[in-house]
Amino acid sequence: MTVLATIILIATLVNLFLVVLALASKPRQKIHYLFSGFFLVFTLWIFANFLLIILPSTFWIKSTYAFGFLAALSALFWIWKICDKKITKTKIIIVSVVAIFAVFACYFLLTVPGHSAEEISNAYEGSIEYSGNQIFFSIYFPSLAGIFIILIATLAFGYKRAKDLQKKQIGYVLIGLSINIFCVAVSNFVFPYLNLYKLTPIFDSPTSLFFSIFSLLAISKYRLLETKVILTEILVVITGLVLLTLPFLMETPVLITTTAVVFGIFCICGYMLVKSAVKESHYKDRLEKEVALRTDDLKIAIIKAEARAEEAEKAKNLAEQRMQEINKRKEELEKFYKLTVGRELKMIELKEKIKKLKDV
Repeated sequence: MTVLATIILIATLVNLFLVVLALASKPRQKIHYLFSGFFLVFTLWIFANFLLIILPSTFWIKSTYAFGFLAALSALFWIWKICDKKITKTKIIIVSVVAIFAVFACYFLLTVPGHSAEEISNAYEGSIEYSGNQIFFSIYFPSLAGIFIILIATLAFGYKRAKDLQKKQIGYVLIGLSINIFCVAVSNFVFPYLNLYKLTPIFDSPTSLFFSIFSLLAISKYRLLETKVILTEILVVITGLVLLTLPFLMETPVLITTTAVVFGIFCICGYMLVKSAVKESHYKDRLEKEVALRTDDLKIAIIKAEARAEEAEKAKNLAEQRMQEINKRKEELEKFYKLTVGRELKMIELKEKIKKLKDV
């Protein structure tokens, strides 16, 4: 098996590991299934490229185009979910129809001339499969480019609107996807134009490792799928299995004993590591629940305080309104009092004048 085939096989196993990681994680959320579905189709595309090298045939040539298009389509659902875009029935129907048409076109409308196995294998580093399919590729590649543009635009706008942890998650996915799309575009458009066909397989499916690695970083470092515990368990088990095989491969008793001791020490440390991860996860869950509970209590207290403040404000406004009414009534009474007293004084004055006139 060539170095190129080995790299592609490693990329296949890494992506398959991400599928298992998403399905094996405890939180059964929608994003887990969308994530695993995309990476499963992505893995099939990479594996089809691997089989095209070791088992060259026209079927695997068509499969690379079919699974490549399906991987881009399935990425839409996962990217929409991570960016909090609503996945409507209309979107599902449109993507499904496009997927069915793409698969049919790749397997039944794409024609590959008869060639020997060696020539078909060389097709991975050349362009003999393009013969007589100008109409197909004039639709296939622009459609694929349109999907890539939608993916990048969705992630870019999602990154702009996101905050804190979600912003970091989307940022990692955006970087990995951008590098992968750039490498695929260069390998399928730039290299054929420059007649550098032998560089195409190096920059095509193997560069999917960039996307996988950045997605894995988003998962482990920024809790994209809440899979820290299951990731630790899987890594401990895989490492343990590797160490378990070492004593059987050693030739001298000293090396056998040493590797066996190393395996025993690793089992103890691995158990403590997994136990610590589980304990930390449980502690984090309890802490998050307590914080959420405290936050709810604080929100209720704030709502009550706002209600009391609103009632106090209403009472204050009512008191001010009553005071204004009292002041207005007071002014009216004062005017009435002045008017009445003035009238009485004038009456007394007139009576005194009348009495003086009578006395005269």
